[in-house]
Amino acid sequence: MTARRALAAVVSIALAAPAGAWADDGTDGDGDGVVVERAEFQAGVVGRPVGVIAIDNSLGDVRIEGYDGTTVTVIAVKHAPDAASLRRLRVESLANPDGSVRLTTLLTDRGGAERPAVALAAVRVDLTVKVPRAATISGRVTTGRLEVANVDAGADLDSSTGPIVVRNVAGVVFARSLAGSQRFEEVFGSLDSHAVDGDLAFDSVRGAALTARAYAGDIAGRGVASKQVRLTSISGSIDLEAEPQAGGSVTVTSLRGAVDVRLRGTVGVAVRARAGGRVTLAGAATPTTADRWIEARYGARRDRAAVQVESRFGDVSFALMQ
Repeated sequence: MTARRALAAVVSIALAAPAGAWADDGTDGDGDGVVVERAEFQAGVVGRPVGVIAIDNSLGDVRIEGYDGTTVTVIAVKHAPDAASLRRLRVESLANPDGSVRLTTLLTDRGGAERPAVALAAVRVDLTVKVPRAATISGRVTTGRLEVANVDAGADLDSSTGPIVVRNVAGVVFARSLAGSQRFEEVFGSLDSHAVDGDLAFDSVRGAALTARAYAGDIAGRGVASKQVRLTSISGSIDLEAEPQAGGSVTVTSLRGAVDVRLRGTVGVAVRARAGGRVTLAGAATPTTADRWIEARYGARRDRAAVQVESRFGDVSFALMQ
């Protein structure tokens, strides 16, 4: 069988997977539909290791879970106001000979003016996708929740207004959202996070670099131990508790919000700080002033980390805690 024929067979099986439909009795607590259908199928080319998995769901939530298997398992739960609308909800699976897999949800055309239109707010498709841990993840949602857990090859994530949640992920992670919050727990690798109007939160992030930018949101970090840390917000506050790395750098800047940085560990730091409001450098013995910057040195001189904290219109505080 040729690769092209094998691909067609896999897609056909995936779309023909058995499904059950039932009336929404309210026990699921969502209240977003009167008819619910659940389908489960496997995606991928038989005999090919799974590489990149791209998931695009504009109709609901996506949860991606890494596990110690070799196949991709998709669980789709559809909600619609009636059976006819439910049949128009589709989950398309495209598996390529190179091992990459693409999953897409869509609401198909109603196929005739006599059929009533369905508002997007009245239908929903939620996806749970179990993937090999070594697969590279790409995920996109619109208003739904995008969650990734237990994968080892990084992720590229995008959301319009839904929240992004990442737990126990290794590798390079990129995350973008327009008006959704983002939360990261136990990330082991470089992380680049950007939100226009949403809060960003980090807990236990270690790697070469952590870059976070928020326009109208707050940034909070705990247990950060990346070598290069750069946090920027326009109107939000920034609160960071981190462990500086020898020879590394920490740059924390807000235009209008307050900045509070607390560093722990034995690595010495060289701090530069300035603010439109008050500057507090806890424990600084002999701070100096140069070109509107207040400078201080903490700890051993060898392999000091460079620290810069700034708020043009807010207050700035810094402390080094052993």
